[in-house]
Amino acid sequence: MEQIKEPIAKATPKAPSIPSKPEPLPPPHDPRERILYYLKKRHFDLHGTQVVVRSMPGGCKSAAVTYETPFVGSSLPYEADYYRVIYGDVELRHELCFVRTNAYRSTHDKYGNERRVRMLTTSMGRQTVEKINWEHKGAVNFRGLYNLEYMAPSARADIARENARHARRRLCSRLRDVRLRLLLLGNTARVLRLCTENAEP
Repeated sequence: MEQIKEPIAKATPKAPSIPSKPEPLPPPHDPRERILYYLKKRHFDLHGTQVVVRSMPGGCKSAAVTYETPFVGSSLPYEADYYRVIYGDVELRHELCFVRTNAYRSTHDKYGNERRVRMLTTSMGRQTVEKINWEHKGAVNFRGLYNLEYMAPSARADIARENARHARRRLCSRLRDVRLRLLLLGNTARVLRLCTENAEP
């Protein structure tokens, strides 16, 4: 009798294993490294950024953050965000009693040498920080809380020009109101001419 051979079962190919993502590193406890950790986590550009932490009388510490800014017009690019990020961490909030930020702009002198020009210096201390409701920090106007210690004259001039442009835009938009045009009467043409002459290209 002919022996019947059973079919050999084929091995099912195994799906390629997907490597698991490494666990994110915990934030460091060193205050300087911790500040840089959270700034990087919030996608701050750390190129040219320096953080210096010093001990102060009483056991607490102060931090100074120096960064490059493209300071344009009335925009203070990151000031409020720096305080929101740094003091937003509970550990840093308890360890730091004073934070100062220095914004600078890189320029070149007539000989082509690069130099830093300080544009803005602000600060915020523990007395202000303790008044903030950190559970609702999204509703806090940090720009109205920090202390303005220094602003370069060129930055003040930029802000004045920017404010003037905003004022002209507001006035020109209001001129679209027919009732306002009737009130202005003879002055309408003059104001419209002002809007046209000062319009941005």
